[in-house]
Amino acid sequence: MNTASLTIERSGDNSEPVIRWLQWFMYLWAWSVLFHNGKTNDWAVIPCDLLTTGAAVAVLFSRGNINAFAMLLMAQVTAFCVRLPNVTNHPVLAAIAATTMLMAMVAATDRKSSNMDQHRFIQIFAPAVRMQVLLLYFWVVFHKLNRDFFIPEWSAAVEHLENLSLTLRKLHLPPIPVNSFTAGSAIWGTLLVEAAIPILLLIPRTRIVGVLVAVVFHFVLGIEDYYDFTSLMYAGVFLFLPVSYIVGIEQGVTALRKLFAWPLRFAPGSIWLSILLIVTAANLTIEDGEVEHSFRVFKILWMIWSFGLIFVFFYGSRHKADDSLADTTFRQFVWPANVASWVLVGLVVLNGACPYLGLKTRSVFAMFSNLRTENGTTNHLFVPAGSQIFEFQTDMVQLLESSDSELQKMAESQAMMPFFNLRKMVSSMPPDRRANMSVRFMRGNQEVIVSNAATEPALSEPYPYLIRKLLLFGPINAGPYQKNRH
Repeated sequence: MNTASLTIERSGDNSEPVIRWLQWFMYLWAWSVLFHNGKTNDWAVIPCDLLTTGAAVAVLFSRGNINAFAMLLMAQVTAFCVRLPNVTNHPVLAAIAATTMLMAMVAATDRKSSNMDQHRFIQIFAPAVRMQVLLLYFWVVFHKLNRDFFIPEWSAAVEHLENLSLTLRKLHLPPIPVNSFTAGSAIWGTLLVEAAIPILLLIPRTRIVGVLVAVVFHFVLGIEDYYDFTSLMYAGVFLFLPVSYIVGIEQGVTALRKLFAWPLRFAPGSIWLSILLIVTAANLTIEDGEVEHSFRVFKILWMIWSFGLIFVFFYGSRHKADDSLADTTFRQFVWPANVASWVLVGLVVLNGACPYLGLKTRSVFAMFSNLRTENGTTNHLFVPAGSQIFEFQTDMVQLLESSDSELQKMAESQAMMPFFNLRKMVSSMPPDRRANMSVRFMRGNQEVIVSNAATEPALSEPYPYLIRKLLLFGPINAGPYQKNRH
């Protein structure tokens, strides 16, 4: 039996390690959806949010029911499509992976009986999603290979080091000093760790180490404020664990329960939960009449959950996993099983390549990278600006003033943006707002004055629907250096 390639005979026994392995993945995926909704407060912004939240809860309470998981994936993809193009990086990966799993469910379902073979489902989706996770790491590292990421005064790594230090201070923990040594360590450490994780995950003998390194690294990012992204990566890197590792994880869960069994002798769980919520509330910080985001109850609950998960993962590493994992070929482990899976893997490649093709610059896995490819120049060390075959990023504008309050704020920021953004924004305004709205901006080296945006076709005519849904651009600094805006 080769546990690595998940080729286990069908028996219908839910106690099989491969089924429990799948259940754990579904739990982690469901939690990632809940923490994403909790971070962004997307509980009921659109009707699909109710479905994603309800389906995620159903997956957890049904102990990993595959039908509840299918509902969760469908709701997740639907909500993503509705929100396009205003999505961030990790929801793109989540939507592509969810679509991969839905297609795998269809391929693994017998047409006559309508029964799905869960083992076949894993064989189809797991390699493709693993490759998608590896490609995410590739793009995250590749985008950082730019001039500005290595300049401490501008580097996103140093900016996040400062934010992390501030978060630790608010948690009444020792902050990290920010100096030339720690700044350099943040820059090079981030790059080296993010580059090392996919390599460790690819090498059979180091996969478990790679998972543990990834879990700790993403936990640190989550402490700063990106716990929704971290929660998704917990599920993503779990796929690289061998099936036999589930035995060690379950032993860790048992040990964790024993560790916290003694408090229940003094008071029931409801009392301890109440104390936890009171202590959490006591640590909330009020700023400008609102609860400061870093100390929302949901984030602290995520931290407690993460500590438990990390304990279980590290405890599980004590269990010797099946060495048959070492015999798994590259093709078996990360090679998509069918054409549909290859197409979805290709979407991850295309999404990451968009900045270098002249397409969108947001939600392209360039988070925390300082990447700049607009205005006919680039700060990337290896990809020249001439690689762009589309002109969206070369047609740039800088707003100077406008009678519209929103556009005026953008003018005051002195940032530059593609003309695409200005036209999309103006054309989507209600007609009465566009009427008599004036705007003055620099387009290239030419100053443009529009006294009535409603009568200017170049601004008031909307782009085709698919272009509006798929392309998203961010502003850039007017100066030579790029801050962390991607």
